[in-house]
Amino acid sequence: MTSNSLEDFQPVGRSRRQRGLNVADLLILPKDQQRIVNWMLRRDDVTMTDLAEHFKQEAIALQPILEELIRQSYVQVVADSPPRYRVRLAAKSGRQMPKDIWDVLDRNSPTANIFISYSRRNKPFVQRLYDALKKRGREIWVDWESIPSAADWWKEIETGIELADTFVFVLSPASVQSPICTQEINHALLHNKRMIPVVCEDVNPSDVHPELARLNWIFVRDVDQFGDSIRKLVTTLDTDLDYVRMHTRILIRAKEWSDRQQDESFLLRGSDLHDAEQWYGGSGSKVPTPAPLHHEYILASSQAEAARQAAALHQQNVTLKRQRLWLGLITLVSIAAVGLGVSSFWLYQQAEHNRMLAENLRDKADHERIRALTQASEALFDANQRFDALLQSMRAGYQFQAAHSPPPADLQAQVLTALQQAIFWVRERNQLEQHNGIVWDVSYSPDGQIIASASGDRTVRLWRPDGTLLHSLEGHTQPVLGVSFSPDGQLIASASQDQTIKLWRSDGTLITTLTGHSAAINHVRFSPDGQRLISASDDSTVRLWQLDGTPIATLTQHGAAVRDVRFSPDGQLIASASDDQTVRLWRSDGSPLRQLQGHTARVYAIDFSPDGQFLISGSWDHTVRLWRADGTPVRTVQAHDDLIHQVRFSADGRQFATASADKTIKFWRLDGSLVSTLGGHTSQVRSLSFTPDGAWLASAGGDRSIKIWSLDRPWLTPLQSHTGQVYDVEFSPDGQHLATTGADSTIKIWNLDGSEERSITAHDSSIWDLSFSPDGQQLASSSSDWTVKLWNPQTGALLHTLSGHRAPVYAVVFSPDGRWIATASDDQTVRLWTRDGRLVRQIEAHSNGVLTVQFSPDSQTLLTSSWDTTAKLWSLDGQVLQTFKGHSGWVFDAVFSPDGETIATASYDNTVGLWDRQGNRLTTLEGHSDGVVSVQFFPDGIATASADRTLKLWRLDGTLITTLPGHTGTVNNLSFSPDGSFLASASDDRTVLLWHTNVLGNLDELMTIGCSWLQDYLRHADLSESDRQLCRP
Repeated sequence: MTSNSLEDFQPVGRSRRQRGLNVADLLILPKDQQRIVNWMLRRDDVTMTDLAEHFKQEAIALQPILEELIRQSYVQVVADSPPRYRVRLAAKSGRQMPKDIWDVLDRNSPTANIFISYSRRNKPFVQRLYDALKKRGREIWVDWESIPSAADWWKEIETGIELADTFVFVLSPASVQSPICTQEINHALLHNKRMIPVVCEDVNPSDVHPELARLNWIFVRDVDQFGDSIRKLVTTLDTDLDYVRMHTRILIRAKEWSDRQQDESFLLRGSDLHDAEQWYGGSGSKVPTPAPLHHEYILASSQAEAARQAAALHQQNVTLKRQRLWLGLITLVSIAAVGLGVSSFWLYQQAEHNRMLAENLRDKADHERIRALTQASEALFDANQRFDALLQSMRAGYQFQAAHSPPPADLQAQVLTALQQAIFWVRERNQLEQHNGIVWDVSYSPDGQIIASASGDRTVRLWRPDGTLLHSLEGHTQPVLGVSFSPDGQLIASASQDQTIKLWRSDGTLITTLTGHSAAINHVRFSPDGQRLISASDDSTVRLWQLDGTPIATLTQHGAAVRDVRFSPDGQLIASASDDQTVRLWRSDGSPLRQLQGHTARVYAIDFSPDGQFLISGSWDHTVRLWRADGTPVRTVQAHDDLIHQVRFSADGRQFATASADKTIKFWRLDGSLVSTLGGHTSQVRSLSFTPDGAWLASAGGDRSIKIWSLDRPWLTPLQSHTGQVYDVEFSPDGQHLATTGADSTIKIWNLDGSEERSITAHDSSIWDLSFSPDGQQLASSSSDWTVKLWNPQTGALLHTLSGHRAPVYAVVFSPDGRWIATASDDQTVRLWTRDGRLVRQIEAHSNGVLTVQFSPDSQTLLTSSWDTTAKLWSLDGQVLQTFKGHSGWVFDAVFSPDGETIATASYDNTVGLWDRQGNRLTTLEGHSDGVVSVQFFPDGIATASADRTLKLWRLDGTLITTLPGHTGTVNNLSFSPDGSFLASASDDRTVLLWHTNVLGNLDELMTIGCSWLQDYLRHADLSESDRQLCRP
């Protein structure tokens, strides 16, 4: 950019236009010409036949349009016989992307396109910056000259920003005050462009646009080394370039689709769709994040692809019916022909061949459609869009159930995996999406039956949690920034950028308007007795009001905008949060009490705990601070990697939630430990509200949506308390408890509901393995401190210590008959002990460390595995009975089947081997992408855990049933409960996950659960009829 006002731009005649197509020309072409040029840009050259076939028009109708494009030098003829046409692109210009549009659409371009936004007062600096970047091969959009007209100019500015990979903003006192520069920033933010602030003159940080203020600045002032700064800038520009270029490429096509009223001909197909889904799935925490338009476009493309496949399937069914009719006719003709003595066998063969071909085509279409839906679900899941991932996986499950013939086993595994991961991990229960602007605030009514939302579209909307829109409250003339209910739920107060507060009845009737603030009002709250209101404003004040609008007091000690304000639960205190980096406490009459300091950036949100004993504050310095109600600091939590917009205590006060510009919601214990993270918003999360019972959470943000989250996780229970990697998890013999252990040297005993019953500080070093005695009266632990210890699991009392190993002890196990204990050590030995800790025998077992040891079900033999890539079978007197060779990596685990006749070995060569007791390999399970570290038999198959962070379930013949993703580190161990109801997994990510097994591999059960979860959304969302049919009988 360029200037500070539109008046600086003077029209330029058409005579100055260069030959060829400019970006600006695309914006003013007639729609019929735009349509043809946009399609031709994606191809090298085309014939008239190509055009006619694509646009489904006669060539004679397209000929005049093409001739006009040739006359204007936008299209050229590049070959004859038949004529071939290509878009002619203009030469470089200071008002367009300097190469051409084709290059912008080429994701393989070696350099990033840059848009430079600046004030004309800094033009000499920008010229120097431009020259330096050009020398380094950068492609730059920058305006040096006048522009045709104000309207065309701004449209061209928007297009330049949209086409650029990176938005570079030149920070100076002039640019931060420029309205046009601010418009450019907002347009870049709208499309989630990567933004790089470059400082050419020192600025006051409080004057800088908040989205630029939070980024890392590159200083290129007179006092800085220009060359070093440019190298740093170029390095930043080139970071993750392939990802950024794909962001631009998809955005261009999504914008085109949106501008063309979502014309399906502009959607992605084939490899383009596959690449986009892969890109979206891998976006994760990358910057820039996908914009809401990316999400809508890729999802619409996936749905259209599924619809196309459905249409193809329908056509194939029609063909099949015709073939069957033909077969019937052929049969009749054949009978007649036989009567005439004519051979008709070839007629029958032809008809049968055609029937089989039609059925194969139909089945292939079925399977491809299911595969496309599962891939779309996986991409959405990887991008943290788990609600949408569930919806896509339900579509896949529906198509799977409706398939004409059973899909192959690998496709069945894909469908089950997609459905399971979505159902296990989804927390979002509903989406309310009727606002047309940012949703700045959201609030539950005191009874939890109504949700109020405040939006940039100038409305307050009232909803039922199931998605029913009750009322739309209109009257504000600027964005509505805050909304709250009175304690009895009968009144609603709204705060707006129009400097007013409005009081409404819960039926949507306006009662009164309160005026007095001289700037935007950010929040308004009721007092606990419902008799007063308090408001926080950009005019640096807090105001107290009677409900009729009579002012009570003005609190004026803040030195900058006040972002949030709240009463304490007893109504005796008021807390306010401000851009001046402080929290202030006031008496209920408005007299000041105390200033709380410590934050290093704007304080955006505050909340009192339900008992009034604590206060939390959230800041743009990325931290949350916990204070006592008297202002005494308790703890600082580095909560997010981006700005914090909202903090709220849970209903029971034992946790608090934070909402951030990083698009996530996080839950924290009061000790500062992280409980969980919710992802799903595609833009900043601005507001949070808990239901009074604490079972639900509503969130709202920049993606214009309100999301309803269930805080109960019915089918998956995380156990989170360990402070290091978790190496083992074991169920007690009665199945009522779990024991876990790991690198933090503790043993923890848990109930099945996830509550921790006991923690034992057990060893002086990492603990590798645990084993319950068959009667549940003892628990053994093995450690890197070279010892094994026996504990009373009910009391935590130490019973015995087994010493003698000369290296870390990796494994310990009780025999099924309860008589023996076996231990395995890195000292290459296995030792056999009595239950009271007396050593019976030492076995020199392997040529390297021994990793595991197991008893056979009859307690008569031992099975070991080792770093030496083998497993061995032993008699209890120490005689080797069999050696299992064949793995090319360490054998991390070896176990017996329940009948003792089959042995499974898990190896770091990424495979599992199945063997008979004579050492013959029966089959190999292949599918993990990293080492397999644990294996267990269950009644219907085998479960494995891997360094690839997944668990897999297999049939005994080696067919994959499903994959369970979810851990973020190596999965070190797994264990089934005695009744098979639960599967527990322990991981390097410091968590144990308790999975409900009744849904594993059960498509019908998964579909039932999914329908129950989605019922509100399917009933009220703006969906296609086919989606509404997903869960109808």
